[in-house]
Amino acid sequence: GYTRGLESLSYPILADHAHGSELVDIDGNHYIDFAMGFGSAFFGYNHPYIMEKVRQTITNKNILGALMDEPFETAERICEITGIERVSFCNSGTEAVMNLIRIARAVRDKNKIVVFSGAFHGTFDPVYVEKNRWGDTTVPAPRSIGTPLHYFDDIIMLPYGDDEALSYIGMQAEQLAAVVIEPVQSRHPSLQPREFIRNIRKITKEKGILLIFDEVITGFRCGYKGAQAYYGIEADLVSYGKVLGGGYPIGVFGGKAEYMDLIDHRGALTVYGSTDKWVSTGGTFNGHPASIAAAGAVLDLLKKDGDEIYARINKMTQYIADELNTYFANKNVDLYVEYFSSLFVFTSSSIMLLRILQYLMIYNNIYVWEGGTCFISSEHSWDQIYQFVNTVKVCVDSLKKYLPEKDMIITVVSEEIEGTDYAKLKKLVQKHSGIKEIAPLSMELKAILSRNITLRSKRMDCSVIKLVLKKSVDCEVLQKGIEQVINAHQHLRSGMSWRRLTQPVKIIFGHVKPRYNHYHFVDHIDHGYIKDIENRRKETGFVLEEAPLIAFDSFHGKEETILMITYYN
Repeated sequence: GYTRGLESLSYPILADHAHGSELVDIDGNHYIDFAMGFGSAFFGYNHPYIMEKVRQTITNKNILGALMDEPFETAERICEITGIERVSFCNSGTEAVMNLIRIARAVRDKNKIVVFSGAFHGTFDPVYVEKNRWGDTTVPAPRSIGTPLHYFDDIIMLPYGDDEALSYIGMQAEQLAAVVIEPVQSRHPSLQPREFIRNIRKITKEKGILLIFDEVITGFRCGYKGAQAYYGIEADLVSYGKVLGGGYPIGVFGGKAEYMDLIDHRGALTVYGSTDKWVSTGGTFNGHPASIAAAGAVLDLLKKDGDEIYARINKMTQYIADELNTYFANKNVDLYVEYFSSLFVFTSSSIMLLRILQYLMIYNNIYVWEGGTCFISSEHSWDQIYQFVNTVKVCVDSLKKYLPEKDMIITVVSEEIEGTDYAKLKKLVQKHSGIKEIAPLSMELKAILSRNITLRSKRMDCSVIKLVLKKSVDCEVLQKGIEQVINAHQHLRSGMSWRRLTQPVKIIFGHVKPRYNHYHFVDHIDHGYIKDIENRRKETGFVLEEAPLIAFDSFHGKEETILMITYYN
C-alpha cells in the first residue's frame, strides 16, 4: 500500500502462487499470509476440495442466463444453516448491501438510511462514507473524490454504541427506511455494544424500520449464524460474502421472505398485488456457476469440520492478542491488538508507526495489507502463529529506538494526518499549550486559506466591522462576554497551519483568551485614532497557528462605545 512520506518503502507484492496460508511472490520470496484475501480465504488459498468442485462445474456447466438447480440448492442450504428465510446472489458485498437498501426503501416507501461512524459497507456511493469532521455531524463525508455530495442527502451517520443515536432513531422514525449495522466493525473489532444493538432492534421493530445486518465479514466467520447468533438478534435483512465464496467473488443478500419476495414478480403479485412493488436486483454474473460451486464446497467443509475450525482459529486469535498486548504494554509502545473471532487489527494513534511496522513485517516474510485487518484461516498452523508473534516483537524491537513513547501528541493529532507531518506538528503542540486537536482542513477552509495567502500581500485577508452603541459599556463585562462566546464555538477557538506541511491543518484549542484591547476617551471618541488601529490590525494580520483569528477593540467615550471586530476572512 501507499503512504505519503514512505514512498521509498512502498512497493506492490506481486504474487506468483499461493497454497493454504502461504504466498510466494514473483521473486521467489515466501510469506505467511495474514491478509488472506481480505478475509475471503477462510479455507486458505486454492483449497483442493473447493477447487475440485469448481473444476467440475466449469467443465460443462459454465452457463449464464438460463437457470440451473445449483443456485437454488445452495440458497436453501444457506437458509438452513443461518436460519434466515430467503436469500439471493450477487457478485460482492458492495452489491449485496446496495440491493438490501433498495429493498428496504421499497418496503418502507421512504429514502433515509441510518449508518454508523466507523463502519464499512462497501463502495456503493451513498454508503461509501466516513465521519464528517466539520459541520453537521449526522451528515457523512465521501470517502472518495468523484462522489456528488447530494448522494448523501438521505444518509444519516450516527455514533456507534452511543445512546444519543437511539434517541435520534426513535425521534426520526417516520423518515427512516432502514438502519444498517456492521455488527462487529472490521476496523474496530473490540467495539461490541451488545445492549446498544438490542435496543436498536427493539426501536426498529416498534417503529417498523427495517434492521439490516451487514455480515459480509462476520458472516460464517464467527459461527454458522454469524453476528445475529452472537448478539441474539434477528435482523430483517442481512448481507453475506467473503468466507462463503471460498476465494471466488460472491455476495449474498437475504432476510425475511415478506421483504425478499419483492425481488421477483411472483412475490410482487402475491404480496402486494401489483408489479409496481417489484425491486430489480438483476446482474449478468449473479449466481455465477463457479461462485455457487465454491459456496457449496464451503458449506460442505463447514458442515464436516466447522465446530473444530471455529474453536481452533478463535483460540489462535486470542493468543495473538493476549501475547502482543502484554508485550506492547511492557515496552510502552503505542500499539494494541483488537480482535473478534478470527479477525484482528493493529491499532495505534500513529498511522506512520502502523505503516512502518507493516512494511517491516512484509520484509520479514509476514504478509499483511495496509488496511491492517488480519485474518486467521483454517490452514494456519500453531507454528505459524508463534512465528507471527515473534516476528512482530522483532520488528517492534528494531523500531523501538526510533519511536517516541506514548506522549501527548498522539491524543491530539488526527489519524488522518500524513505521517510526514508528525514531527512538525509535534513541535507545534509543544510550542502552543492548550491544543486539543489537530485535523485536516475541510475543502471549504482550504479554499479560504488558498485565497487569503494570495491576498495577504495586499493586506486584504482581514475584514473589519464596527458596532456603535449609544451608551458607555463596562469593558470588563464586555471582555468576559466575548470570551464566553468565543470558547463556546469550536470554529472561533481554532487556528490553521500550512507552512512546510504536506497538507494544511486546523488547530483546535480547548480554551483561548480573546484578543481584546480597550481605549478610553475623556469626551468624544477620536475616529481618526480608530482608523489608525484598524490599519494597524490589517497590517499585522494574524498568526494563523494562534487562535482566535479574530480581534476586538473597544473605544469608550462619554456617551457611546464603538466595538471594532477584525477577523480573518
